[in-house]
Amino acid sequence: QLLTSVAPKQQKLDEEVQVTPANLPQWEKLAAPPPSYDPPQLKPGFIPRIALPWTNWWQNRSTLAANACCPVACCVRRCFVPEAEIIRLDDPEQWMQRMLSYTHPNCPEEWKGIYWLCDNIAPHEFLVTLQDADWKEKDDQGCIKARKAYWQSWTTGTTAFGTGALVGAKLSKTYLKMQISPNGKWIRLGESGSGWIYRPGPEDSFSLPDGGSLNLEGDELMRLSTDKVVPVLQDENMTYQYRVRRVAYLDGGVLVKTKVWDEFLELAKRPLKYEPCCCGQCWCTSQSERALRNFPALPTENLIIFAPSQPKSS
Repeated sequence: QLLTSVAPKQQKLDEEVQVTPANLPQWEKLAAPPPSYDPPQLKPGFIPRIALPWTNWWQNRSTLAANACCPVACCVRRCFVPEAEIIRLDDPEQWMQRMLSYTHPNCPEEWKGIYWLCDNIAPHEFLVTLQDADWKEKDDQGCIKARKAYWQSWTTGTTAFGTGALVGAKLSKTYLKMQISPNGKWIRLGESGSGWIYRPGPEDSFSLPDGGSLNLEGDELMRLSTDKVVPVLQDENMTYQYRVRRVAYLDGGVLVKTKVWDEFLELAKRPLKYEPCCCGQCWCTSQSERALRNFPALPTENLIIFAPSQPKSS
């Protein structure tokens, strides 16, 4: 059962239970996710003034340095990631099959498919497969480790922000490193213990800021970043939060698109609530209007470097 409004109990755990994320079998016995789903990145003021939030670099359909008059993003792609391809979201069958064409033999069944990083804003990342990661067998503690290349079968926007993310990941050879707890519910990302993926179950409920509860899908995950390494999370600990939702998978070789894909596609067709000014390069709006919760619209195309269908043995 989730611990919700139990700050004194959490404080007692923090002070008396010395458990670290490195000990996942012990961590999972104490850990609980935050009681709410209220992503901090969608609130006003999340982008600091030093990052020039009034320029149109952060919106999913930004044309800053990514248009015919200033095609910087296109030139950078051609120079540094010539193998990158642009995929159209309204014609998904072929590219979805390619994304799903390889599954590592050690990949657990529940990690197969294409996932949407819903409510993730940086750096214009949208779809990802994890089945092609380098999956290890369970260790003697019952944990599973996996390593996923950030630049392979991990789509970004064709914006300058998205292009920079893909190019940077490839050139720096950046990997997502995961360690899954024995019960499969807590996935530690990296070494710090501040980044997690949580797999909700029937016992979980997340309240919404406007009332009601989040309607969880049976196979969805939740990405959590915290400012404090403690097993019992509270809303005030959250620095970033989004949903990881499956949009497609293969069933006996047949492509199956879930209802979540329909929602994704609707957002790709949705018009912007506010329009940028100054030839589309700036936002002459208030901080409240610039809050990223007002910009759920997605682009109509994505950028991708497909993972190889049969990765070379390392």
